[in-house]
Formats: sequence, structure tokens, C-alpha cells
Amino acid sequence: MKKEKILLNLKPKPSLTAYFFVSRGLIMILAISLAFFLTSPLIFNIFFTPSNKLSVYNSVFAVNLWILLGIALSFFISILYCNNLRKSLRLKVVGSYIYLKGGIFFKNETIIPLESLKTAQSSQNFIERIFKISRIKIYFNNSCVEFPGIENSFEVANLLLELKS
Repeated sequence: MKKEKILLNLKPKPSLTAYFFVSRGLIMILAISLAFFLTSPLIFNIFFTPSNKLSVYNSVFAVNLWILLGIALSFFISILYCNNLRKSLRLKVVGSYIYLKGGIFFKNETIIPLESLKTAQSSQNFIERIFKISRIKIYFNNSCVEFPGIENSFEVANLLLELKS
């Protein structure tokens, strides 16, 4: 088997982790913290005994500790998820094919022949401008794939269209 030359090998910029955190991670923090907040009455009931007058203070302290633990844990899980999601993304052009790879829980690999490439579009939303990253959308036949977190997506789009012809 002949080894093909890699014409393009892209990894997202590290600032994509911050972008994922702002766009996805904060929602994860809210959801996990809400779960801890909603279970706090259970924690209060565990530590509260009516016969001991100090148990009210212990129960309130335990509830506050439980909620703070939830916030800290959700923050850590969110950062870990966003960073691993960024590290899993790859875009390669090998020979006459485009390889896209990504995902944490569900791995997704896409192989696109360059001949089926219709167009490539570079875009950048408001948050991406803040982090100085952009995304490239690759349209082929009846589908579209997206690759976020690159610095010079317009040049990459031009390169993909040049490689096609």
C-alpha cells in the first residue's frame, strides 16, 4: 500500500477551549449545579435532628458545602469536557480525500473525496471574534461539515478549493 502525502493537517487553536466553555460549558455548569441545589433539602434532612439545637447550623453548613461542591465539580467537569473536545478535532487532507475527526463520547470520522467538494465557507460569530478564531464549513453533495477553531479559515477554504481543481 502506497503511503499518501498529507497536504493539510489542522488542529484547532487552544482558545477553542475557552470558546467551548462560553458556548457549552456554562450550560453544563448550570445543569450540574442545579442538580446539587435541588438535592440540598435531602442533605439538610440527613444532618438535621430536632433534639439537637446545633443541628440546624450543621445542616445549613452541610447544605452550603454541598452546593459549593456541586459548583466546583461542575466547573471542573466542564473545563475537562471542553478541553478534550478541542483536542479530539482534526482536519486532514491526504491525497484526494478530506478526513474530519472529532468527538468525546461519540467518535465521528468523516472521509470526503475532494471530487465531491462543492464549496468551502469561512465564518466567524461574535464570540469567535473575541477569541480570534473562526470556522470553516465544507459543503459537498447534499451535506455540510463544520470545523471550528482555526485562525486562518479563509486561507484554508481557498486551499481546499485549489486542491480540488
